[in-house]
Amino acid sequence: MGENAAITHRAPDCDACLSGAILEVEPNNKHFVPANLTIIPNPCVCCGRRLSGNEIIVDHPAGYKGRRDPDGTVHSASALLVEERKMLNLVDPRLIEEIEELDTTGTIENPRFSLKDLMAAVRIFESVNRGRIGVEHDRAAYATMSALFRGINLLYQQRVRAHDLIKEIEIEIVKDFQVAILPRGTLFEEIGVILSEERDVSVGIYHDDSGLYARRYPGRMDPDFRRLEKHLSNFPGWFVHSDGHFVSHGSPYSPIKNSPRLGSPRDQGQFLELMKKEFERVE
Repeated sequence: MGENAAITHRAPDCDACLSGAILEVEPNNKHFVPANLTIIPNPCVCCGRRLSGNEIIVDHPAGYKGRRDPDGTVHSASALLVEERKMLNLVDPRLIEEIEELDTTGTIENPRFSLKDLMAAVRIFESVNRGRIGVEHDRAAYATMSALFRGINLLYQQRVRAHDLIKEIEIEIVKDFQVAILPRGTLFEEIGVILSEERDVSVGIYHDDSGLYARRYPGRMDPDFRRLEKHLSNFPGWFVHSDGHFVSHGSPYSPIKNSPRLGSPRDQGQFLELMKKEFERVE
């Protein structure tokens, strides 16, 4: 598969995508492995192809992974990659700053790039990297930007629908933060944004056909789900994200068909009770 092949986690975020872009990995040479696997299976679980062993593992616990400072600042996998490989002159530092702000806070206060910048970036990539000219270049630039704009419109439509759904969602209090119990089929991304911004909710607990999982919403620093590891580590299938924003026994990104083992939470109510047990206990 060549030198420019990489492995990252399922449902790649901006850090995973930037890491691949820095390494100039083409989409067909990017492999997506669930983050709860610390040993990379071979053949690849996402495509069934044999791995060469030369793939660079980025933004994944089995390889390059960002780190969180005691003050909560996150240093992204892409930043560590640039630093270790001495590529500072090849990567726009604003990209690294934006990714690290996003990983630290879950949001971007003042975006460093405009739509004009993105349009120019797409055009130069298609021209210089792809060698496209004329109508072929125009069609490629249109395909990328129109997909982006259509996605923005779809997110807006979901956000509108999410406003109607939040009226029916059960909200619980755990210590000093609010937790939403999400009904099946709830819009995953946009409902969290609405709940966080308009209902001051920190966490959503989900239970659907893919598994049982809880997510801390963007912009929230608490709770830290790493505190639950001591309760869950002895039960197969449970995964706690390394920065503490996500805990799961299966999810839409890494589905698990079997129910959690007896003794660990098996539904949203039991997971809520575990949260209360850990986060409300007197130190």
